[in-house]
Amino acid sequence: MKRLFFVKNMNVFLQNEDAKRKGFTFESAASLKLDKEGFVFLFDADEEFFKNEVFKNEEVEELKGKDKEKALKEFERIEEEKVSGIGGLF
Repeated sequence: MKRLFFVKNMNVFLQNEDAKRKGFTFESAASLKLDKEGFVFLFDADEEFFKNEVFKNEEVEELKGKDKEKALKEFERIEEEKVSGIGGLF
């Protein structure tokens, strides 16, 4: 299950051992065309993982609705650009 979380301070997730172990993708909110200052982290994990205390932190906001849709679309666009850029190297 893909879920997106907004934080102003990226260290909330970068310094969390469980988050680092699971793995994530992140981008600045601005690069995802969101009207926020901070970072959006994309996690693809089972529901049990999201019970971790870090997701209950008051600094962590789950994106929903239009912000979630917009951010997912931009994550996909950025990923496609990375893949096509790598393809050009071969």
